[in-house]
Amino acid sequence: MKSRASLASRLNARLVLGINLEAASGALAATEAGALIDGIGTRRVRALELGNEPDLYGRFTWYRTTDGRPVTGRPASYDLSSLTRDFTTVGSGLPRIPLAGPAFGSLAWAGGGLAGFLATQPRLGLVTLHRYPLQSCFTRAGSSRYPTIDPLLAAPASAGLAHSLAPFALIAHGHGAPLVIDELSSVSCGAAPATSNSFASALWALDALFELARSGIDGVNVHTFPGAGYELFRISSVGGRWRASVAPEYYGLLMFAQATPRGSRLLALPPAHGQLKLWATRAPDGRVRVILINKDQGHAHVAVVRRPGSSAVATLERLQAPSVTASTGVTIGGQSFGTTTDTGT
Repeated sequence: MKSRASLASRLNARLVLGINLEAASGALAATEAGALIDGIGTRRVRALELGNEPDLYGRFTWYRTTDGRPVTGRPASYDLSSLTRDFTTVGSGLPRIPLAGPAFGSLAWAGGGLAGFLATQPRLGLVTLHRYPLQSCFTRAGSSRYPTIDPLLAAPASAGLAHSLAPFALIAHGHGAPLVIDELSSVSCGAAPATSNSFASALWALDALFELARSGIDGVNVHTFPGAGYELFRISSVGGRWRASVAPEYYGLLMFAQATPRGSRLLALPPAHGQLKLWATRAPDGRVRVILINKDQGHAHVAVVRRPGSSAVATLERLQAPSVTASTGVTIGGQSFGTTTDTGT
């Protein structure tokens, strides 16, 4: 716990802490929350997120018995009304810190009653949902959600994903809470490294984050964990020296961060054509940043960017790779992350 507290402090971060709802035990949830808060400190906790994808509790196996029989966390009849009762009962015993949720894994329950759910939860200070444009299970080759590069670069994976979430941002804001997509990445339900670890994922991430911002989403947490098909970085100590690898998607996130300094606002622009995407931001200091994304796998494009009434000098930074399928050789501004370091930095 000390390492988590130290990390949060050094990053000046506030954490959303996941609390077990599937176990259906108020005592367990309260004990878990108390231990986390004691170890990290109240100042570093943004909210307690109660549950993780509860809309899947009645469908996915929680564990198996010794004879191999699958056991789900809830019966198949578990629905939004059942969740609302569980959330209210378990949440009432948690420390008086804002709650986050409902962290749905799909939009079916959200579309059927997010507003009603929020109306029953006055302590909910952060509305959370999970989204992935592609899925490696329950999809067949040729599907618009099958995890290959073409669907990842197509409009439904970025603009379509963001547009599907816009109504929920309005609902959350109507209840005085921000909407955060606190689990987002390229492919859900298993690994598809040829897609998730390609340069295409960098282009997708860069464009999708802009689309989400334009749709009123207040924040995004990009999902990663050791061994994931979409793992953003891998760090290890070998023979007393730190080694690291950084995935292409991380470079796309880095470019988005550079393009949107704190306090930036999106600028209205005429639409670009075809597979060329165009975004622009104005920072609090007045500086304008223009972002061009070429998703066209077959052609290069020539673009002329003019700022009316300005003769200011511009600088150019490129995010590029040997190919859209490349998993290495990605550079931003002509630089890439090294593979070794003596200090871990």
